[in-house]
Order: sequence, then structure tokens, then C-alpha cells
Amino acid sequence: MIQEPVLIKAGAPAPDFEGITDEGKKWRLREQAGKYVVLLFYPKDFTPGCTSELKGIKNLDPMVIPQNVEIVGVSRDKPSSHRKFRERLGFPYTLISDESGEICRKYEALAFWGLPKRKTFIISPEGYIIRIYNKVKPATHYKEILAFLRNIKAIEQIEK
Repeated sequence: MIQEPVLIKAGAPAPDFEGITDEGKKWRLREQAGKYVVLLFYPKDFTPGCTSELKGIKNLDPMVIPQNVEIVGVSRDKPSSHRKFRERLGFPYTLISDESGEICRKYEALAFWGLPKRKTFIISPEGYIIRIYNKVKPATHYKEILAFLRNIKAIEQIEK
């Protein structure tokens, strides 16, 4: 049976996946229901661009991040590499290992040379993709994420 390709676009349901974290635990997207998920795909631990990108995300003001936001990074590195990378950076968020590339394929985030593309998805608490960043600049991407999180926080305050 031939499966039709799923086109990833804003408004579409986010493809469910399961991965292993830098702590060796299972992480499932479906278990994040009720939270916004910032899903960051990046090529490789310890490379200059990825280090710069994650350092920027690490330094987001915790006062701006709503409590119902989960930030996770995904690359094809092993959990042990993620653990070392996370510790060295002091990165406070989860890193997920996608050694097989399955998660990257589901999100059309696998480059032709086999590494993940630099791409970010924001997933709503209901499980829909609400924003895609296709052209991520490592040094400034955190500003885009920050602006989006501020909007979420503002909306939540209005709804209270």
C-alpha cells in the first residue's frame, strides 16, 4: 500500500512521535497535550551554529515563557551526546535523539545529506502546527521564539 506524503503546514495536525531524551527517558508528543511545544530541529551537537542557536534559546527570559510551554530540541545525535551538549551549554530544556531520522522525516526536516535541517515548529496545546520557521538563523532565532512566546503570554493574560 502506498502512503500519500503528508504536507507539513501551519494549521495541520502535528505528527505524533516518540523519542529518547538526553536523560534516557521516553518523550512523546501526544503526552504534551495542553501545552504549547516549541520543536527545534538542528543539525548536530557541538557545532558552532547549533551551539549559537541553543545558547540564544537558553537565555530566553523565564518570566516571558508561559508555564504551558515545552521547549525541545531534536537532532540525530545519540542521547549521550545530547547529555554532554546540554550540560556544557547549561541548556535548561530537553534534547531528543532521533538517530533513525524518523522524527525528522515526519516533519520534513531531514536534509538530503542526512542531517536535520534547521527548522522550528510551534505546536498548539490542541496538537496543531501554528507556526513554522523554515529559515532559521542560529544567532537570532531566539528573538523570533521570544516574540512568539510574548504573544502567547499576552493572549493568556487577556483570557484570564
